[in-house]
Amino acid sequence: MNSHKYDDEQRKQEVDEYAQKRQSLAKFEVVPSEWEWTGGVDFDAVFPHECYKQALLYSLGSTRHGHTLVHGTTSLDLGGHAWVELPGEIVFDGVFQRFYRRDAYYGDMAHAIPWYFYDEAAVSFLSRHFKHDPGSWPAMLDLPTIADRPPININLGYAKELLDAYYVRSGEVVLKKLSKEVLLGLAQRREIEATRSTTKTDLITLILQGRKSVT
Repeated sequence: MNSHKYDDEQRKQEVDEYAQKRQSLAKFEVVPSEWEWTGGVDFDAVFPHECYKQALLYSLGSTRHGHTLVHGTTSLDLGGHAWVELPGEIVFDGVFQRFYRRDAYYGDMAHAIPWYFYDEAAVSFLSRHFKHDPGSWPAMLDLPTIADRPPININLGYAKELLDAYYVRSGEVVLKKLSKEVLLGLAQRREIEATRSTTKTDLITLILQGRKSVT
C-alpha cells in the first residue's frame, strides 16, 4: 500500500469516527435564531484536528458581531481545542460544524475549560499579523500558562501589546520582514520618536534599543 493511499484511508477513518462522535452529541445541538450566524458553516462536513483553523475561519467570516474566539481544552479527546462563543449562550465547534448549548458544552457534553478569550477586534488584528497556526498564538505571544487561574481576556489593546513584545523578543531577523508602516506603528506604540523619513534600518535599531530618537 503506498503512503498516499494509506493517508487517504486514515483520513476517511478519522472523518467517519468524528461524524459518529458528532451524532452522539446531537442532543446538545441548537440552531441560532439569526440565520447570519450559520453563514459559511458546512453542515455536511467534519474537520478532524482542525479546531484552531476552523474556529478562526468562522470568527473572521462571521457577518454578525458579538462573538468570542476561545482557546482551551475539552473532554472530547481533542486535546487543546478552540471554539467560538456566540450571543444567546451558544457555542460553535468548527470540528463538528455544529452549534451547541453553552451550558452543555461547558458541562456534561464536553467539560470545556477556557484558557484564553479573544474578542473580535483582537482576532482580526492578530490574524493579519500572524500567518501561523492560531494554535501557536499563546506560545508565540508568551501568554501565561493557565494553571488554577481564571481565563485571560484579550482585547485589541492587549493584543497589540502582546504582538509588540513578540516582535521585540524575536529581534532583528523578524523585524526586517515587517513593512515600514508596521514598524512605524510599533515605534509609536512604544513611544519612540520616529517619522516617515526615518529609515527602516534606524527604525529597527530604535525599537530594539528602546531609544527615543536617532542620534
